[in-house]
Amino acid sequence: MNSDRELLELAAKANGFIDDAVDGSEAHGLHRDAEGFFYWIDTNGWVFWVPADDDGQALRLAVKLRLSIDIYEQTEVTDSCESFVKIEQNDADPSAATRRAIVRAAAEIGKAMP
Repeated sequence: MNSDRELLELAAKANGFIDDAVDGSEAHGLHRDAEGFFYWIDTNGWVFWVPADDDGQALRLAVKLRLSIDIYEQTEVTDSCESFVKIEQNDADPSAATRRAIVRAAAEIGKAMP
């Protein structure tokens, strides 16, 4: 996985999304429009889905996928029993690092899906 777009696509796959090109419904949930952008519909209309930039979206993604999140002061992780560990280091913005780690973990789940 090289690009942020690839990460987002795979994370959306793990999250489950409605492809507007196939299902034109306005059902609740995550949608992908004709241009490939992800969004959901709330009381204010369309809201773009960008969990790498939005704390609330990242947390909802982590909850939906039942991810366990640990925040470390250092990058060394020992005695992990998880199937995979994603580490992002960004001392200037630990929230951004946490969001990105969530998206990367979700992308790994999406990548493993058929």
